[in-house]
Amino acid sequence: MPRTPAEELRIESRRLKAAELYLRGMRSLTRIAQELGVDKSQISRDFKHIRQQWRETYIDDLNAAKQEELARVAEIEHKAWLAWDRSCQDAETMEVTGTTQAGKGKPEKVRMVTRDQAGDPRFLAIILDCVRQRCEILGLEAPKKLDHTTAGQPFYKVYAFDPENPPASEERQPA
Repeated sequence: MPRTPAEELRIESRRLKAAELYLRGMRSLTRIAQELGVDKSQISRDFKHIRQQWRETYIDDLNAAKQEELARVAEIEHKAWLAWDRSCQDAETMEVTGTTQAGKGKPEKVRMVTRDQAGDPRFLAIILDCVRQRCEILGLEAPKKLDHTTAGQPFYKVYAFDPENPPASEERQPA
């Protein structure tokens, strides 16, 4: 049997009050139920609904934040590619020869000098950083191996045993 709009409103109001009490530090479902004048099982059902709503909301917020950051990274990458392309174009400069009177007189000869350019590698570094950022945001990086026991040293060095260079005496030496 479908609920009436008034009943839906009452249920939603109770759920909002229950969530508010929970977020203000009241963690006991029994106390929340007493505070709202309903059975504990009702509050338990309400919290199943509340937690589902929170999950959906935060997933949507997280996805929106990721999309914004990806768009920002894409814009920076686009501008870096444009700058890279410009830095690869030939550079044209004017070469002036034969000026007199401390550079205030008419030059004898003016010519256009064209230099080939290989491109500015700083723009490629920016592009590479954008690719890294995108991979990090999307979680595409391979998991990093964490070594909590040997501080990054090979296992045999931690215990002062090197199979390639055995110690001169039988005594163990500290690592």
